[in-house]
Amino acid sequence: MRPWNDGALDRRDPQLDLREIARLLERQGGQRADGPLAPDNDVIASLRGDLHVHSDWSDGASSIVEMAVEASRLGRRYLAMTDHSPRLRVARGLDRARRLAQLEQIADLNAVLTGVTVLAGAEVDILEDGSLDHDPTR
Repeated sequence: MRPWNDGALDRRDPQLDLREIARLLERQGGQRADGPLAPDNDVIASLRGDLHVHSDWSDGASSIVEMAVEASRLGRRYLAMTDHSPRLRVARGLDRARRLAQLEQIADLNAVLTGVTVLAGAEVDILEDGSLDHDPTR
């Protein structure tokens, strides 16, 4: 099977709509039921996890618990929380105290979850001087 993105999907276009994704999925033999991102779509159903999601700790809409439960329901094995670093204030980026609290919540959640593992990460800005907007000491 060819990759579902055979070049027709322009990754630089942030306005790409679901109709284009649906056409790409259909061209690759994916099934459409209730839309192109339906769980029973062959391509979507084959996903084992997501390595870049944002929770309501920054600019996401759902809690980590809600996202983990849904990931498990969809048969995913892993889900990486990658909320923003502190510099991106418009997205409520996490400072050290909030990041540590989030890490604790993720550890507690992983202790009781079955079937899905929540991974802890961060979307970290690269600053003008080349350093990272992440200082584990602050």
